[in-house]
Amino acid sequence: MQFDPDMLTYLRAIARRDRETADRAEVRLDEAGWDNFPRVLMMVFCLTLRLRLGTAPNYAQIMQFVAELRSAAPGDPADIDAAAAGSLIAATFGQDIGPEEVEADMAIQIQVSTLTHVLGAPEVTEEEVDEVFQLSALALEMAPQVRPT
Repeated sequence: MQFDPDMLTYLRAIARRDRETADRAEVRLDEAGWDNFPRVLMMVFCLTLRLRLGTAPNYAQIMQFVAELRSAAPGDPADIDAAAAGSLIAATFGQDIGPEEVEADMAIQIQVSTLTHVLGAPEVTEEEVDEVFQLSALALEMAPQVRPT
């Protein structure tokens, strides 16, 4: 799949709270286009969750993470719908624990909050962050291009 590497630069900067780098990448992306950004965000989200939760978390682990995610939210924790977050996170591990559909805006908020919460944590090393983004780039490069029908 083709994607602009600035998307990964942008997401990494957001996750690590580097506003200056994020702003520069955002300007470049505004000019070049945001094609395939939802797929890029989803890939980084999935690999970030695997860094934090492993490959097969149980329901209790997922819901504990959702509670942590909500409590770490910069605004009102209620801004992140717990059921939607649990459902979206569980779905990345092939589990079904909640509503089948999550509103697009809520999904983006959950995904970005997850990146910031996990990859922005002081105990997460630059090497771990590098690995998430290197694996994301590799997986995205190998993914087939989806064409509208």
